[in-house]
Amino acid sequence: MCRATSKICHPSEIILNFRLHRYLDSVTIYHMKNERRTQWLRGVLDLCVLSALTGGERYGYELAQQLEEAGLGKVKGGTLYPLLARLEKADHVATEWREGSQGPGRKYYLLTDSGRQYLNQQTADWTTFSGLLDQLLQPKGKG
Repeated sequence: MCRATSKICHPSEIILNFRLHRYLDSVTIYHMKNERRTQWLRGVLDLCVLSALTGGERYGYELAQQLEEAGLGKVKGGTLYPLLARLEKADHVATEWREGSQGPGRKYYLLTDSGRQYLNQQTADWTTFSGLLDQLLQPKGKG
């Protein structure tokens, strides 16, 4: 019987309903994983950006590409540029506007000494914290 109509369903309808529910379940699982991943990234994105700048100056789009290539997924401009503004205000990055040779100008971001010190301290704190999590999340025998 079909749940929606309380009539006998054709076998193709049953298969379609099964596939639809399986698809919806997989989409829900994806969004749950994606939501958790987003929360984790929100907590360390500043460190990831500062770390990306240890290789030299970059403009925003270049940073976004580097973060994506590193496996962090697509970092949207609405997330990246306000973060860069906060890092600039905290004196962790310096900026320089340059005219483009074949297009619009670009704002380049450069890690400052203060930013490097902040990155080193926060990386040490993150390493300690993630180590504690690794220990906590290890299976502890039967349970």
